Amino acid sequence: MAIENLRDENLLRFYDNIREQVEADKRSLHKFAAGQSVKEYAEALRGEMIKRRLQHTPIDWDRDQCSLKICVAGGSTTYFRSELD
Repeated sequence: MAIENLRDENLLRFYDNIREQVEADKRSLHKFAAGQSVKEYAEALRGEMIKRRLQHTPIDWDRDQCSLKICVAGGSTTYFRSELD
């Protein structure tokens, strides 16, 4: 379903779920909401909420979430932090 067709309640709920996962990721080693596609989806939701003038709490993307690279090899996961500007 297209974002513009979502009811206000669902739009807010989807965005809040991403925001809550980002907050949980800040407290965890494993990052689930750090992917570019998640950020793009959250921004699309936020854009629609702004268009509809819906009150919302912006997502505070942690710098580490933007810089974390994950490599899975041989059954183990290795986390690399790229250099920050």
